[in-house]
Amino acid sequence: MGKRVEVINAPWYTEQGITEGVICGWYGAGLGGHISTVKLSINNKYQKSTTASASGTYKFTISKQKSGTTISVTATDKVGNVSASKSLKVVDKTPPAIQSVNKVTSKSKIVTGSAEKYATVKIYRGSTLIGKGSVYSNGKFSVAIKTQKANTYLKVYAIDKAGNKNYRTIKVGK
Repeated sequence: MGKRVEVINAPWYTEQGITEGVICGWYGAGLGGHISTVKLSINNKYQKSTTASASGTYKFTISKQKSGTTISVTATDKVGNVSASKSLKVVDKTPPAIQSVNKVTSKSKIVTGSAEKYATVKIYRGSTLIGKGSVYSNGKFSVAIKTQKANTYLKVYAIDKAGNKNYRTIKVGK
């Protein structure tokens, strides 16, 4: 007797799981125990497979992936029918780190520090932009500003290429 011909739908998974290094999903075609294997590929290269539960759930643990990486899964039933691939590109949602902002005094004309390489640095006094620059390949930045009054609060923002941002608040010293 020949193979049973059946169209199976692609499994799904959550984007949240990818960013945390765990891909959890569910195969919802109502076939339950008919699904035997879910295969995982990263950038079109097979990585590993797992057996789906009788209810169609599955789980993979992977290392954190770089932005732009394509994660794909397919499901195969017990007679060999393979689903369409379900793919998703990893998106950078991690705010850039600001490791340090050096002391700023009322005489300072430059704000220096270290942050994620190639991030944009913006310095605000309240809602007013007072300086803008970039983090160099060595992770350091140096942004020109006009001198500020002592006890003024400045926000130093780092914004990465994906648009994620982080900031530190600093107080201008005497």
